[in-house]
Amino acid sequence: MREQPYFSGSLFNRLGHRKYLNAAERQRFVDAARRMPSKICLFCLMLRWSGARISEVLALTPAAIDIDSSVASIQTLKRRKRGIVRQVPLPPKVLQELNSVFKLRIAQRDPQLATCGFGAGAARQHGATSRPSWRRHASPARPRCRRVCGTASA
Repeated sequence: MREQPYFSGSLFNRLGHRKYLNAAERQRFVDAARRMPSKICLFCLMLRWSGARISEVLALTPAAIDIDSSVASIQTLKRRKRGIVRQVPLPPKVLQELNSVFKLRIAQRDPQLATCGFGAGAARQHGATSRPSWRRHASPARPRCRRVCGTASA
């Protein structure tokens, strides 16, 4: 039996597994996220509604979220060329939650407070490297910053 050729635009990976969640799986993901602490829940909701990669959501700052027009400007990190930004509409309820948890309007007015809380901005605030992938490469025994995402420092 011949294997089907792999196309990068395919809905299936090289092994034939689906790459994306269906509607029922997305709903279970959102339901599970709602049972998590608020920052983790919002991180998951941003993944769900924006379609962004984990590293792209981790790299978000308050300046990238326009509450008035209900849009998040997400910098594409997978492409080699820098500065490619896509604007993604977000539901008003998610924007309200983001604003209430991260105080986006205040952070947008005061650059000293301009960290979103789930990613590189929060990591920089606590002295970690500025790359959003720092968590993947940090030693599990000695994480660089335990205060990211609301966990207390030891």
